Amino acid sequence: MAKAQLEAGPDFAEPMDFGDWVFNDDDEDYNNEVEPGGPLHHQWAHTAWQEQLPALVDNYLAWKHSHLQEDHNNPAPHSIFHVTAVRISEYTPSIAIQQCVDKPANSFLLHIGFLGCSLLQPTIAIWLECLELYHQI
Repeated sequence: MAKAQLEAGPDFAEPMDFGDWVFNDDDEDYNNEVEPGGPLHHQWAHTAWQEQLPALVDNYLAWKHSHLQEDHNNPAPHSIFHVTAVRISEYTPSIAIQQCVDKPANSFLLHIGFLGCSLLQPTIAIWLECLELYHQI
């Protein structure tokens, strides 16, 4: 975790701005409690990302250091979702990702070197090497 914090830089713990984030209208918890753009909107988004962060950091570091382990013995139910994949000089309109129903979509995207552009139902994913290049620039 400390290595991830070093890679993230000094502002990794700063509050994030979710002002232009679009939420899924089907999310009942969000719709019943949070007004888009209001203070609870930002708090909800920040809390949701914070809950996923430990798993995302672990999966990112495993990808970066090529230590991904696939659990072929786990017959957990899964679903398939599709994302548009953006790389440095190309994009793929649709790639299929298998996701266990009890784990975040971004965890599975990280297994193949991508990070989704939204928290719950990513439709666009950016290649991690593209993000690393952008970080270096």
